[in-house]
Amino acid sequence: MRALWLVPIALLIVAGLGWSTCKVIGVVPGNRELVLAVAICIFASGLATVPLVLVRGYSQYATAQAALVGSILHLMTAAGAGGLVMVQMKPAPSFVYWIGAMYLTSLTVLVVCYVESVNSAPPDAAKPPSTPKN
Repeated sequence: MRALWLVPIALLIVAGLGWSTCKVIGVVPGNRELVLAVAICIFASGLATVPLVLVRGYSQYATAQAALVGSILHLMTAAGAGGLVMVQMKPAPSFVYWIGAMYLTSLTVLVVCYVESVNSAPPDAAKPPSTPKN
């Protein structure tokens, strides 16, 4: 699964660009919040790839359904873990911006990988409509 290594690479690139941009313009980037957001999104993305691994080799229909379930898992895991961090760890307000940027980055990479998986899956065999027997 390409998503297992593409998502962390994309997240690290976006995190590096965001951190360096904050430093250049003189804004405190919030290192702890950045690390928390990246860790949450890497975990959520890893969990979101499980349904695709389970239907590997199945039809496009099954792969598309697994991609849908994976995207729901990604959303719920990222939102749940982000909310848990907000309640338990009380991070700085920059956490909301970091988790938003990391979530959108990981979702974009996951969707590209999902589309590639659906397109590479074998198509469903079309069955002729059955006629009622009288």
